[in-house]
Amino acid sequence: MLLSLGLGLLVQGTLAMKHFMQHDKFGAAKAYSDLVSLNPPVASQVGAIWAHEANSLKEWTLEVKYRVNGPEHGGKGLVIWYAADRGQGGPIYGSVDHWNGLGLFLTAEPDGSGSLRGHLNDRSISYAKLESAGASPFSVNRLFAKTDAEKSSFGSCSFKYRNVGTINSIKVSYNANSLKVIHDDELCFENFDVALPTGYFFGVSAQASEAPDSHEVFAFEATQQSHISGTREQPNSRERVRPALKNQDAPAALDSAMQKIITKLIADSDRMSSRIEELSQMKSTIDRIEASLSALTTAQRNNPVSESSGNSKYMHEELKREIRGMEDKFMQMEKHIEKQTDHIVASLPPVAKPLKTAVYVLIFVQLMICGAYIMYRKRAEEKSKFL
Repeated sequence: MLLSLGLGLLVQGTLAMKHFMQHDKFGAAKAYSDLVSLNPPVASQVGAIWAHEANSLKEWTLEVKYRVNGPEHGGKGLVIWYAADRGQGGPIYGSVDHWNGLGLFLTAEPDGSGSLRGHLNDRSISYAKLESAGASPFSVNRLFAKTDAEKSSFGSCSFKYRNVGTINSIKVSYNANSLKVIHDDELCFENFDVALPTGYFFGVSAQASEAPDSHEVFAFEATQQSHISGTREQPNSRERVRPALKNQDAPAALDSAMQKIITKLIADSDRMSSRIEELSQMKSTIDRIEASLSALTTAQRNNPVSESSGNSKYMHEELKREIRGMEDKFMQMEKHIEKQTDHIVASLPPVAKPLKTAVYVLIFVQLMICGAYIMYRKRAEEKSKFL
């Protein structure tokens, strides 16, 4: 579905241009039968085309097909606009500095490559100051440093576009705060936090430097938004990323999950203290048994078997009862640990799943305590076998 801006532009009585929405020309821009030359290869020339009417679509795709030719080290570049400032002219590639809206800057690099960067402005930012701050675009340091304008972009990519002998394409797709930019069917960048209202104007402007590039536009049309896939985009990447960024309640959910886990750990800590106290009592019992066994061994060495056989049987039965009692208690502790572990992990919300590590650390500590018991039990069994 094409925008209500129209299918083309009547140029001085000729037929409407294919693949161009109805637009107006500014500066050095000149229309031909199948293209618009924004500026000729003349130093410091500036030209622009702007849509004749404001955009009324909430979801849209804008396609601009272009070609750039010039000397080996060209300068300046081309900007695709979606802004409130239509055709006013100015120092920023043929448009105003403190604009209101979106600007996609296609600029040449000293090494012959180029970059496409996204910038948003609400009239509070002077792009001219950002562009002049930092490294000069064609200084020696330019190869190693970035200008403040480059640092302030919300998305960018690099590619060669000058003197390539073909017509290049830039597609800009906007849908519910999601902005996707594709260059020659390859994903350049995508951002899920861009708010663009209706009522702004689409435009393309270009400016040449002292080493001038010529900028030609072969298509300038906006359509109802549809999905555009790039070869660099991984399948379902939109579905993986968008819900996580859209979930504004994630911090609150995480805080709630943390609070529940902390409360649970405190309660378990109290129970663990009780279990540790029981272990301490068991250790005391084992120590008493060991002392009794030691005394019994001494008595057996010093007295006939007939005198100590009754005591030996009594001590043996007493030892068995003590060990069985400790085994029952530790079986209860092991069941309690398993139950609490399953409950804590199952109760974690998806946003708190990374906190499972803390839970497993607690489990490890509890298992260490159980291991200590096993060591005590083996020692007791060895004494029992001695009898």
